Amino acid sequence: MALSAPADLAKMRAAVGSQRWVSMGMVKGAAACTLVAAVVGLAVWNSHAEHARESAPASLQSSVIEDAVPTLRLGEGGQGIQLDAAMARRALRDGTLDVVLADGSSYPVKIERQETHGGGHWSLVGRVQTVAGSQSMVLTFGPNAVFGQLPMPDGHAMQIETEGNGMVTVAPARNLVPRGQQGRPGTPDYRVPPGGEFDTEYFKAMADHPIRLDDRSQVRIDVLGLYSPELVALRGSVAAAETQVAHLIAVANQTHRDSGTRVRLHMVGAQEVAIPATLTNAEALDVLTSGTFDDIDFEAMRDKTSADLAAFIRPTPDAKDDTCGASWLNGANQQGDVDLDPRHGYVVANVAPCGAYVLAHELGHAMGAAHDIAAQTAPDGTVTYGAFAFSFDLRTPMFGTLMTDPGNGIWLGRFSGPAPTACDGAPCGVAGRIDNARGIDFMAPAISRFRE
Repeated sequence: MALSAPADLAKMRAAVGSQRWVSMGMVKGAAACTLVAAVVGLAVWNSHAEHARESAPASLQSSVIEDAVPTLRLGEGGQGIQLDAAMARRALRDGTLDVVLADGSSYPVKIERQETHGGGHWSLVGRVQTVAGSQSMVLTFGPNAVFGQLPMPDGHAMQIETEGNGMVTVAPARNLVPRGQQGRPGTPDYRVPPGGEFDTEYFKAMADHPIRLDDRSQVRIDVLGLYSPELVALRGSVAAAETQVAHLIAVANQTHRDSGTRVRLHMVGAQEVAIPATLTNAEALDVLTSGTFDDIDFEAMRDKTSADLAAFIRPTPDAKDDTCGASWLNGANQQGDVDLDPRHGYVVANVAPCGAYVLAHELGHAMGAAHDIAAQTAPDGTVTYGAFAFSFDLRTPMFGTLMTDPGNGIWLGRFSGPAPTACDGAPCGVAGRIDNARGIDFMAPAISRFRE
C-alpha cells in the first residue's frame, strides 16, 4: 500500500485504527502493511523559503527565510547538511517541522516541547502520525553533534547519528538484534537475580492474584550514563559521545511518557569508563555489578551522583555477541519489589548497529519488565516471568511493543498496556496478562530508592 499521498495515509491509518490489535498476541483481521522503502542518506535542513530566497528582493529575503517552516530533507546521496540547534529552535517556535522524503513526498512533525539535560545537551520532542498511531520524534543536540529518532508515516523510523568525521547521517532505525543476525537473539539479554527461581506452577496459580495501584504520583529515577572509549572513537569526541548518551536517555524517558507510566528518567551525569571491548554484554554487566574494575569504582560513581541506575553505552563489542545489551530482570518470577538489590541497577546498551530503543528496553528489564510471552517460554514450556504475572510485552505479526524484538515489524516505543488508548487509540496489551506499564508503575518507587 503506497503512502505517496495524504489521502492514502489517512485510509491506512483508519484501517489500522479500526482493528482491535490485541487478542493474546494475535491481530484480529490484521491488515497487510507494505513497508515504505527506507531512505538512507544525509539529513539536510532546509526551509520552504529556499526557492523564494532566490527570486525575492534582497530586502525581503531575511523575512522570508525567518518566517518559513523548517524542513528536514532526507536524500539518497552524499548531499551536504545543515542541521543545527538554531533551526531546531525555529521548529519549536513554529510548532512544526516538515520532513521531505527522497521521492518528494512530505509529512509534518508536530513539535511538543524541548528538554534540557545538562552539559550543553537538549532535546526537541515532536509527534508524527503513523499507520501505527502517533509516535514520538526525539532530536538531541550537543556542542558538536546531533542524534535523533525520527518516525515515518509507515510506522517505522529513521535514526539520525553524528559520525566521527562530523557528518550527520540518516538511516533506517535498527532494532534489538545486531545487524546481519536474523531472528531473535539466541542469548537472553537479561539475567535473573540470585534467588529469583521458583516453581512455575506457583506462578500460574498467582496469575489472577489482584494487585492494586492507588498511588499515581510521578516517580523520578536518576540515571548515570557511562560510556566506552570505543564510543568516543566512533563519534569523534567526548562531547559527541555524551550527546548520544543524553539522546538515548531522552528517548527512554519519552517511552515512559508515551506509555503513561509514572516514571520520569533524569540524567545525572556522564562518565567515560574503560571496560574491555572484548567482553560480551553479559560479561560487561558482571563487571559493572561487581562494583569495581581496575581503578574504577562504579558504586562510588553512583553514590556521588545519587544514581538509582547506571547505563553503560558502547558500540557492539568485539566479542561475538547476538544481543544488543544486557540487564538484570529485577523482581523476576513475580517477586515484585521485594528485597531488590541496588547492585542490580546496572544495564548495558549497544549503539551501532543497534537501535535507539535498546537502552529503554534494558532499563525496562531493570524495572521488572519481561519480553513477550513466546520469547520468555523455554522449549520445555518453562516461563520466566517478570516482576508480576502480567509483566509481558506484546508482539504481533505487524508490530512489537518496546520489550519485544519486532523482527521486520514496527517497533513501537511504548510498553504494553490494555487500556483502549494505550497505543494511541488502540489497546496493546491484555488486562491481567500483558501489561508491562502497570508492572513498571509498581516497581518504580523501589527502584527510585536504590540511591536516596
